[in-house]
Amino acid sequence: MAKYVGGIMRAHEMLLKNPLTVWIAWLVRTLALKFRCFGSHLRIGYMATAKRSRFGRFNTLYDHVYMEDVEIGDMSYVSHGSRIMNATIGKFTCVGPECLIGLGRHPAEAFVSSHPAFYSTLKQSQVSFVDEQKFEEFQSIRIGNDVWIGARAIILDGASIGDGAIVAAGAVVAGSVPPYAIVGGVPAKVVRHRFDEAVVAQLLASRWWELSLDTLRANAGAFASAADFMVWQPRRLSDAQAREPDR
Repeated sequence: MAKYVGGIMRAHEMLLKNPLTVWIAWLVRTLALKFRCFGSHLRIGYMATAKRSRFGRFNTLYDHVYMEDVEIGDMSYVSHGSRIMNATIGKFTCVGPECLIGLGRHPAEAFVSSHPAFYSTLKQSQVSFVDEQKFEEFQSIRIGNDVWIGARAIILDGASIGDGAIVAAGAVVAGSVPPYAIVGGVPAKVVRHRFDEAVVAQLLASRWWELSLDTLRANAGAFASAADFMVWQPRRLSDAQAREPDR
């Protein structure tokens, strides 16, 4: 009997791992997601998966992306092979290939062992010695607007990346990254700031990523340099105020 049950279980496991079965399951999930996001122009690459995630408009997930518990804003995309968990991503953000964002944590202090059997109920190795969670394994990650994350960067749980920041390829980010900073290395440190403080302040105040796509398309030339943007932004505000009705 045990041999018979074991054979059935092995056959079931082989069926689940069969490439055709895997592809059909992915296709069903993808069609369901695209139906739920109909009208938002969501594009999903081959074998890309998104669980319990929310999308803006014109998002693209390239091949073999995996996302879980992620909220992503308009025009942001995730390049092939990246894995993102427990994160909020702003608008116009670019995630490079094979990035790892939100991997979970192990305790490095207090606990004698870093093995999850001593603090987690998730049974990562099939067995847990505790009946309740003893350590916060996952923390949310915030990635701002207009952020560029280079290839194979790692963003650790609890990190926060400010608007306009750039994370160099291969960097490991823990903690906070200031707006419009360029960071790199292991652990990631500020290499330089993209613009001076006055320009950064005006960029943040402008919140240009909240403008309509038509407005951005019509004024794309203003984004060619900070100087062009500094000329356009006050003029835009002046024009907007002039169009406001008298009160």
